[in-house]
Amino acid sequence: MQGEQYKNADLLVISDFIAPKQEQETMESMLSLKGRYNRFHSLCLSKYGNPEVLSLFDSQWRYHPSLMGKIVKKPTMGFHRAKQAFSHTFG
Repeated sequence: MQGEQYKNADLLVISDFIAPKQEQETMESMLSLKGRYNRFHSLCLSKYGNPEVLSLFDSQWRYHPSLMGKIVKKPTMGFHRAKQAFSHTFG
């Protein structure tokens, strides 16, 4: 994401986010890339994801089978808008 061709790019990380606090260097790198209008999105596959790690992302999506398989975004974005975005991006 540091190259000119990736300016204003989006990155989606899919993980359970059961991870320790990130190193200062990683956080500074993300902030630097955000300054180039890059955005970071997370899809958390666990209800036990580390909130401190998830807070680094511009938007947070959570998938919990206990929520009947729905994808929920934090902060809230209507499910229909999310469905449209996914279908537009992934066909």
